[in-house]
Amino acid sequence: MPRWTEESREKQREVARKHKPWENASGPKTKEGKAKASLNAIKHGLNTEEGIELKKILRQQNQFRKAVLAKACLSSPSQNTPNVVPSPSSSFPELSSDNSKGIRKIHGSP
Repeated sequence: MPRWTEESREKQREVARKHKPWENASGPKTKEGKAKASLNAIKHGLNTEEGIELKKILRQQNQFRKAVLAKACLSSPSQNTPNVVPSPSSSFPELSSDNSKGIRKIHGSP
């Protein structure tokens, strides 16, 4: 796709000003059309109740991952130590939750 030059942008502005497409633009008029258009924003599901909850969980997971990596970088484990991290309730009390279970492995470990 070619890039817009200043000349082509100015020409497009003139065409838009001449034809004034915003004066003919209209949204749906019928109840059915309005109902269908109202679903446009949630078509992909990320703004539904479940999608919002999923985003919240993913943010918490990312915060935990960053905390684990930060803590792992601060300590220098020996070469013989397995690549595992205790559950958040023991090492990261500020990140503990009801759904934490046992030992969590860092990516790349068997």
